[in-house]
Order: sequence, then structure tokens, then C-alpha cells
Amino acid sequence: MDLDDDATGALAFQTKCKQLGLKFPVQSIVTKLTLDVEVLKLNHCGLGDKGIEALAECIKINSRIQM
Repeated sequence: MDLDDDATGALAFQTKCKQLGLKFPVQSIVTKLTLDVEVLKLNHCGLGDKGIEALAECIKINSRIQM
């Protein structure tokens, strides 16, 4: 998948996580993103500051996620 075809923002999130060297369970969040939901339940994900930074990349792309 190309970043231009990444409507859910999952690839952007994964890419940013890799750039930041994040080690938490990225795949569980990517799975939630690919479900194309409006609400992400991220309780107990342990994102931290860098994880939030990566999630921000996703939110820039995904127009369905409401804040």
C-alpha cells in the first residue's frame, strides 16, 4: 500500500512509529485503524508522547476519526 492510498492512516501511523523507534504493540492499533471506525478505544495502549505523535500522523489522514 502506498501512503497516497492510506485512507485509514494506518500506514502513516506504522511509518511514524518506525521512524520514532516505538516498540509498543503497534499492530493492535493498526488493526483498529483498518476497521475504519469513528471512535478509537485506546485505553491501556500505553502510547506515550511518541505514540501520540505517531497517532497524529494518522489523524491528519483519516477523516472518519472524530475528536
